Amino acid sequence: MDVDFDLDEELDLDAEPEVEPAYESVDDWVQHYLARVIQRRISDRPGHGLTWDARWWRHGEAVARLTALWWAWESARRSVEDRAAMSGWWVEHCEPHLRMLLDGVTGPMSGADDTGTWGGYGPLTCDPVPEGWIADDLADLSHEHPIPIGEDADELPAPAFLRLEDFVKNYLRHVINRKIDDKPGRGLSWDRRWWQHQEVVSRLKALWWAFEEARSSPDDPAAMSSWWLRHCDPHMRVLLDGESGPMSNADVDGSWPGHGSLLIAYPPEDWQTPKYLTP
Repeated sequence: MDVDFDLDEELDLDAEPEVEPAYESVDDWVQHYLARVIQRRISDRPGHGLTWDARWWRHGEAVARLTALWWAWESARRSVEDRAAMSGWWVEHCEPHLRMLLDGVTGPMSGADDTGTWGGYGPLTCDPVPEGWIADDLADLSHEHPIPIGEDADELPAPAFLRLEDFVKNYLRHVINRKIDDKPGRGLSWDRRWWQHQEVVSRLKALWWAFEEARSSPDDPAAMSSWWLRHCDPHMRVLLDGESGPMSNADVDGSWPGHGSLLIAYPPEDWQTPKYLTP
């Protein structure tokens, strides 16, 4: 997969050609719509209150989220039979995305200042996976990578990525731009050797499959926004947890081996699951 893989393509509204997109690009939408309707108290001190970078287009996560948010907005706008669609967009899409984007503590623009000189946190660091490494999520899935299924499978796009490591290296790390603390056990944590932690591998593989499903949903322009909010954010909230997450003790040099698996004591031979606990 080409490292220049980009989701910011033209919005496909062929299913309902009578309703044309209101904006031609994500930057057009941000400049002429979003920037005008979002009126918040933005702090002038990096790391405090709400933060916003006028040069939002320098941050991969901001671009990816705002593109998905724009698609969802266009979908709500064309929902002529659902008068609550735009309200739903505000509550179910816009506010959750802005909560992350404007986060002044660890968000993707939390270091922005008035001078516009801050370059951003950049992509997550990743070491190459070891030779022969296999992304075993222990779920024994039916395929090595997510392939289109169903009656219209032949018409759906092929997976953007054929391996988990490609998804992480060429997409995920570029669109997750957070303030990662360099002290283990504090703030947000990320291990550049993410592939050595089983929970991380299992979660990211599930997240990758969900990404491919959202990407191949031509009838739902809001699918990618939903992927961010219903899948990516909940997973990353756990994965980046610097206090008790699976990478919470990761250090800069990548030498930390991980917390390891939960300890298990086997039940006695005559033990049975209580019937009242089994629906």
